[in-house]
Amino acid sequence: MAVRDLLRTVTETMKPVAANGGVQLVCDDVPDDLVVRVDRGQVERALINLGSNAVKFTQEGGQVLLSAERSGASTVISV
Repeated sequence: MAVRDLLRTVTETMKPVAANGGVQLVCDDVPDDLVVRVDRGQVERALINLGSNAVKFTQEGGQVLLSAERSGASTVISV
């Protein structure tokens, strides 16, 4: 699965929640070739939970950033 697609889905799901809290939700540009083999539903749920907490504990006017990068043989996704 393309990590870019995964983060886009999570970002689109979280945008209304972030907007209601006055928080900007940003997704960094992720390379097209960054892919992972995961249970998409489980990873989406985990990232939405992390994103929800990040939005909840970010002050109004703040920003929550989702990003992903390759680190050796691993992929690191950050909220």
